[in-house]
Amino acid sequence: MPLPPLLYRYRNTGKFTEAIITKREVFFASPASFNDPFDCGFHIPCHGEFIKYIIRKVALKSVLNLHPKVSDKEANEAAEVVTKKILSDHHDEASNQFKMMLCREFNDKAGVLCLAATNSDILMWSHYADCHKGICLEFRTDIKDSIFNKAEPFIYSDQYPHLDLDELAEFEQLQNWATWMLTKSSHWSYEKEWRILDFDSGPGLKSFDSSCLSTVILGCCISDEDRRKVLGWVRDYPRPLCLMQARKSSTNFSIEFTKIDAKL
Repeated sequence: MPLPPLLYRYRNTGKFTEAIITKREVFFASPASFNDPFDCGFHIPCHGEFIKYIIRKVALKSVLNLHPKVSDKEANEAAEVVTKKILSDHHDEASNQFKMMLCREFNDKAGVLCLAATNSDILMWSHYADCHKGICLEFRTDIKDSIFNKAEPFIYSDQYPHLDLDELAEFEQLQNWATWMLTKSSHWSYEKEWRILDFDSGPGLKSFDSSCLSTVILGCCISDEDRRKVLGWVRDYPRPLCLMQARKSSTNFSIEFTKIDAKL
């Protein structure tokens, strides 16, 4: 799927939104903070001899990390003892714990910025822009070397992604295993979501060039006080921004946009 020329971020008018406009910083969140408990979930098949192989592989890695000077023979013998103990006493629990460990290991490493390919979805305005009292920010994706041209499209499905446990056990090249972070229940397909994943620096604030932000849209229910506040942010932006006002359609369940002057 080709990258759209514009992507959108629905926001309230609080201090973190102010920082996006006045400081040119966006916050990459941890998946643990998402409002959907199924988001970034995945399924790892663990059956029979395969789980034994994986547990032994992880046990050997742990032995070598704890005792780097032991011989290969001693390390393998210790790993075998640990593996047999786990399989005989805690097989089911170990399998479940290993899945949980992988979830924490992978999801905790990532910073995620969620964007949408639409600026006019009334549910998105309700859920993420303070019930239409907030704003929607429009970002260009064609600015060279910007974070926004790294956005990836979403897959909407009724099933968790299935991951290869053997590959994941290596804890390497996390960005090559991002499928589960770009898959969500089909119930959310109206969001038309795109995501930017950062496995290098993880969650936190990331700066962007001022040319990336192109338009600010005021919600149809924004208060006069918040309107004045946002207009001040727009006027102080280092380059001209397009400013739009959302309004309820008089004929159907939709919103319409009118260009306005930030000086008003």
